[in-house]
Amino acid sequence: MKHNLHKLWLACLVVTTLFVTACGQESGQTVADKPLQSRDEQKISEFGRYEGYSQERFDGWVTTSTYITTRDGTRLAADISRPANNGVVTEEALPVLWSYSRYHRQWEAGVLNITSNPILQRLAKHGYVIVCVNVRGGGASFGRYEGLFSAPETRDAYDVIDWLSKQDFSDGNVGMYGVSYMGITQYMAASTKHPALKAITPENGYFNFYDAIRHGGILHADQVKTWGEGTQYLDKVRKPTPVDADTDGFLAAAAVTEHETNFDPISPLGAAKFRDSTAPEFDWFKDMPSSVNKAVNEAGVAIYHLGAWHDPYTTDTLLHYYNYRGPQKMAFGPWAHEANNDVEAAERDKVYGTEMLRWFDYWLKGINNGVMDEPNINVAEVDTMRESWKWIPMPNFPLDDNRVSYFFNPTTSQGSPKLPADYVLSVKAPEKSAAAEYQVNLDTTTGTATRWDSNFGEPALYPDMTENDARSLTFTTPPMDKDMVIAGIPLVKMYLSASTPDADVYAVLEEVDSSGRSNYITEGHLRVSLRKEGDAPWNMLGIPWHRAYQEDQQMLTSGEVVEINFDIMPVVYRINKGNRLRVAIMGGDKDNMEAPPFPDALLSVKTGGEHASQISLPVMSL
Repeated sequence: MKHNLHKLWLACLVVTTLFVTACGQESGQTVADKPLQSRDEQKISEFGRYEGYSQERFDGWVTTSTYITTRDGTRLAADISRPANNGVVTEEALPVLWSYSRYHRQWEAGVLNITSNPILQRLAKHGYVIVCVNVRGGGASFGRYEGLFSAPETRDAYDVIDWLSKQDFSDGNVGMYGVSYMGITQYMAASTKHPALKAITPENGYFNFYDAIRHGGILHADQVKTWGEGTQYLDKVRKPTPVDADTDGFLAAAAVTEHETNFDPISPLGAAKFRDSTAPEFDWFKDMPSSVNKAVNEAGVAIYHLGAWHDPYTTDTLLHYYNYRGPQKMAFGPWAHEANNDVEAAERDKVYGTEMLRWFDYWLKGINNGVMDEPNINVAEVDTMRESWKWIPMPNFPLDDNRVSYFFNPTTSQGSPKLPADYVLSVKAPEKSAAAEYQVNLDTTTGTATRWDSNFGEPALYPDMTENDARSLTFTTPPMDKDMVIAGIPLVKMYLSASTPDADVYAVLEEVDSSGRSNYITEGHLRVSLRKEGDAPWNMLGIPWHRAYQEDQQMLTSGEVVEINFDIMPVVYRINKGNRLRVAIMGGDKDNMEAPPFPDALLSVKTGGEHASQISLPVMSL
């Protein structure tokens, strides 16, 4: 297996650590560098900066662990960290923040353990009780894991909220935090409509499972395999930490025996190829945020959606936001599922950590810090492979009212000597119809340190894509005569025929710098036989939606030219003057996705005339 299993739970359990250097609107600009209009008052509350409204009243915390018993008698393991001064736990009733974890509530890297997590320490010192609870069938919790976000798991969330809200240490106000699985459990918990749950801060969680894991009908095979094998290891092999009363570990061992028949996603997800496919214990329509969206809206909980440009679920964060009508905010950082390096980690933890504190102070403590009087959306505008960025507020995102189309042109590009067949990407459509032929190359790959790998703790540090571009069909612009900022969801319209009854098509958007290095920006893909478009049951922001029922499958006939439309994951990215924009077309991604249905496919991409294949880019006015 490609990934170290240890890194699976590193990424899936990751909760932000405290920002160690402050930042202003530009990356690298500290608080001290930025003029303070209210420094004398020492009260500042703005995106990523918070002073004077809330104080650290405690110097530490004391952690205990126990079992919480649900309505059907299942015991869920929980760590409870209560604020303290000089080691003495406060008797004050305080708001409770909890994370609902599929994995182990304590583990060697300490991501969920407050002892090793400065951002949780900060929240505790500001007067929040921090709680981590294992879902049934996970860690030291009893019960069987019945599948991702199963009905019993979500019902248990209601019982946990109820229990937390009634403890002596609680003032009755409950919030939630967490990333990935622990981000999605927050939406599921909100759907239970428990009145004590007031605010949540989900980070990097999907909206609809089929579109997240089989986007365009293509299975993210490596992601499923690695996550499935890793969770099975955690459930059945790795020993969980017992709760305090379980001094001999007898209860933890007994809980693990109940995990022997836990749901394993690898086979069911591989078998369920269509949205209406079913597999043993699995249904694409159940147990996910999109299926409980109506209930989440009815609950009206305050939601701060936190996303990232190179996360696997970037589009999903937007769908969460635009399919919710309650009080909410949204932010996108320049990182992946987690930060890739110390600089990104510092920025992520400072900005998102500060926003969490502001959010909970406002909604759980009633501190009027103005967090709801600001723009609802803040995004990082990225420049040069995330080496720099700046935060910008936006009244709405993604942008869609200023689009520029770049057309595929089969004229040979003069600016890519390293590529055997690089064609032109131009703002003017070719007048005459033509075609660019491409023999699918099974060695094409976006790499082994991708946005998909970031889901397991690998950094999303893409290599120079030039070597892969040489195996792909590429279209490249001349050098840009001015900066251009892509801000939204690129859309691909392609006309093609194939030598086989079906094919997979990938489009990777890249920036080629003055040295010739090709930098990954973002990507999208589609299985051609599932090209039929329909009306989604939720707001899709104008993205082509492929219902992907079995009856929607349309196989190709020899020589048939078809139109396919698909989205590329959103981003805010600056293409610098003098650099070039490139689209690389592939027929597979060997290190990340399932194999194409017909590996020997010869694609013919049509250009010009009535078959003007193109990519449409949402562009920010500069």
